[in-house]
Amino acid sequence: RLGRQMDVPFKLPSRFPIPTQAAARAFYWLDDKNPELARLFAKAAFHAFFAEDIDISNPETVADIAAGLHVKKDELLAAIADPKIKQRLKDENEAAIEKGVFGSPFIFVDGEGFWGCDRMWMVKKWMKGIGW
Repeated sequence: RLGRQMDVPFKLPSRFPIPTQAAARAFYWLDDKNPELARLFAKAAFHAFFAEDIDISNPETVADIAAGLHVKKDELLAAIADPKIKQRLKDENEAAIEKGVFGSPFIFVDGEGFWGCDRMWMVKKWMKGIGW
């Protein structure tokens, strides 16, 4: 319903949930190099998984998605296998847990956490100073 309401293509993937470490590592590697490219990659990976039923647990598939954004596949595959990027993902997850994140999307505004895209109206009110 939310996909239709927000005009976002959505199809429940045939395999769900799946391990997403390859895509998450790719995101953080790209984010360190070019934050805008990382955001484009995130959108492409989500679209591949939730609209096209493409299995993004496979590192090769993740590299193919990034290649569509002119990222060199061999560099991305090497990066997501790098122990430093693996540790970065672990650190980011631990920090999120410490902050109280428990789902996605999870948005913080002024230290206040909001979970779920159906809570965006709350985020907008909070940002306008109409907090409670």
